[in-house]
Amino acid sequence: MTYDYDEEFGPLATPRDAMREYADWVGAESPDVPWILTDYDVWVPNPHYHGPAVPHPEEAVDYPDDYLCEDEEA
Repeated sequence: MTYDYDEEFGPLATPRDAMREYADWVGAESPDVPWILTDYDVWVPNPHYHGPAVPHPEEAVDYPDDYLCEDEEA
C-alpha cells in the first residue's frame, strides 16, 4: 500500500509561498512598515502597507562609498 500525501492534503508549500504567508502575518501586525525581511534573507513588500512608495531597502544603499577608506575621496 502506498500513501499519496498530495492526493490527501495537496502539494507542499514552496519557499515563495512561505515568504508570502510570513509577510502577510508580520505585515498585519506592522502595517506602517513597507518592507519585511523574511527568514530566507529576502525582502518582500508588506501587503498591508498603504503609505507612500518606498524604494527596495537594498536599492536605497549607496554601496561604493561604503568601501572607501577614510583617506580616499569619492
